[in-house]
Amino acid sequence: MQAVDALCSAIGGQPLPSHDYLFKPDLVLRASTGHAPTRAES
Repeated sequence: MQAVDALCSAIGGQPLPSHDYLFKPDLVLRASTGHAPTRAES
């Protein structure tokens, strides 16, 4: 939501405060999440 607010402010011509945003994402394991494919060695 913070990123959308910053983008809307920028589009609206409002000055943006200069600070960093820190997000803590969550990994949600679902059926489409699987093991990484193995690389073929040459």
